[in-house]
Amino acid sequence: NPCFYGRKDILDAIGSAYAEGKRVIYLRGMGGIGKSEIAIQYAKKNQESYKTIVFARYGKSLASTLADDDLFNIDGFNRKITANGELQTDEEYAADKLKYLSTHCGKETLIILDNYDVETDPLFSAFAERGQYRVLITTRYDQRESRGYPVIPVGEIDDEELKEIFIANVNPAYTSFDRDDPAFEELFTLTARHTLALEFIAQMAEELGCLTIGEVVDELKWQGLSAALKNVDGAYDMMARLVRNMTLSGEERTFLMCLQLMPPAGIERSFFKRWCPAEVFPCFNRLVRRSAVRFDPRTGVLSMHPIMREIIENEFHPSYENCSAFIRKCTLVDEDYIPMMHAMYDDERNIYINVFRKS
Repeated sequence: NPCFYGRKDILDAIGSAYAEGKRVIYLRGMGGIGKSEIAIQYAKKNQESYKTIVFARYGKSLASTLADDDLFNIDGFNRKITANGELQTDEEYAADKLKYLSTHCGKETLIILDNYDVETDPLFSAFAERGQYRVLITTRYDQRESRGYPVIPVGEIDDEELKEIFIANVNPAYTSFDRDDPAFEELFTLTARHTLALEFIAQMAEELGCLTIGEVVDELKWQGLSAALKNVDGAYDMMARLVRNMTLSGEERTFLMCLQLMPPAGIERSFFKRWCPAEVFPCFNRLVRRSAVRFDPRTGVLSMHPIMREIIENEFHPSYENCSAFIRKCTLVDEDYIPMMHAMYDDERNIYINVFRKS
């Protein structure tokens, strides 16, 4: 994110912990507060210290995440054929990869495990305790597994830096907000100084027709936004309300539902465009401008923030019925490579493959 401000104390704390010989570090805070971006910025600022940096968003299990060759692509590694003629399961393949990591990767390898939002995972001990590679974990929750490892809390940032984030995300061709506007304090209180919410609101300023911060605050209050609770549920509820109040066309809703079906790490725009109905993909630019969708021009990957993924799943309920045209196209690319299956368990994946082959 080019609009990254502050957090020097946290970046320094990560570096100090690794310098002291720590291998596994947690960044913990509510969703949308900036944990993932801090991890990415740490990697960017310290890339000369590493030969390999892996950024992987946690899927349904650590086994499925490690077994995903798009996230953990090790040269010469492929799923083996078992004695009964079947491909290795995620658990078996992940175990082989872990063995390689523990014997071949030292402190010059950094693995960022993003959105590890579960209490425990059966493979975590082997992942965290073997080898010498470094691990940086972002999480919303207080896991049992974090005991004994450094946990760096990620909370609110300085108000002046929040202003920079907000102003940087407003369309300058539309308006220029006054940095000294006293209404900023009420805006920050209303949003609990939640960085993702402020970025989202800044992108919506033009759509809301607001020319001053006071007008933004009044519009949010009219929409029913009240001071968010400073916990995981409060952050989700606030973002969900903002999404509900967005004016979305049917095509935009379909675009978001189809993208939600893709792996958490995202999908290349060229593939997504190929599979989208012709009338749906043109929504891309508008949804990116409104921060509903993220696009990395360097990698060409489309994705959504984890909170947005949850909101789209819970509010719009993407399914075969309402995304059938998209699903039929993406599953015809290659029977052995079905992107929407990446976050599924083996049995779920096999059920879907059989359904699509029959259809």
